[in-house]
Amino acid sequence: MFEFNEADLLKARDIVSQLELPAQFGMDEDLEVPILYDQLENILDEDFYVACGISKAVIIIDSLPFVIKIPFTGRWVHECTSWDNEEDQIEFIPFVHANEQAPDDYCYDELNNITCAQIDGFRVFVPNMQFLMTLECAEHNYDVYVQEKVVPESENRRPINPSRNSMDIAADRGYSVDLRWAAYAIDLYGADYFEAFMEWVEANCSDVFCDFHDGNFGYSMSGAPIILDVSGFRD
Repeated sequence: MFEFNEADLLKARDIVSQLELPAQFGMDEDLEVPILYDQLENILDEDFYVACGISKAVIIIDSLPFVIKIPFTGRWVHECTSWDNEEDQIEFIPFVHANEQAPDDYCYDELNNITCAQIDGFRVFVPNMQFLMTLECAEHNYDVYVQEKVVPESENRRPINPSRNSMDIAADRGYSVDLRWAAYAIDLYGADYFEAFMEWVEANCSDVFCDFHDGNFGYSMSGAPIILDVSGFRD
């Protein structure tokens, strides 16, 4: 079971505290966040990568065993207003449906879902995640989170060979998830336990299935099947 190390958390807080983010924080048309990347280049003297989901930026630093997640407050949308594109505009659309407590913070929603899954007995299917700090910027304050590193299906190079029987079970039950991933989980934990987890997701955070692409499910660093992002998306 992954546990956060206080020395690593202190390093993460030091990095995050040096950031200054605007109130309108979201990825651009190239699915990137230049303002975040540029600042991190000046802060870090080691390799890093910034990945983007539609609702959050994920900072991946080689020396840390976890990633740093910063929620976007909205998204930039290209508005076409003419045939020749001369009057096209980029508009910022704020998030308002993440959750009642923090309408623009999908990371808060994700942490809540992970905590509930752990309490309800499904710890093996979700990554360990916790609140790191509040980043106080001039225009907006951001709650920042950390989550254990995992390997998304899109980047997995480890051979996954589920049994034929589990493949048949997963296919027969028609799960709204990747067939091989589901079958591998059934091999490890049994069909009844996996069925109970799928029912839990459907009852507690069903919109996760609407955003279930190969970047949102994968495997822990030890190779266990895991859901990487359980925040869903509603904006």
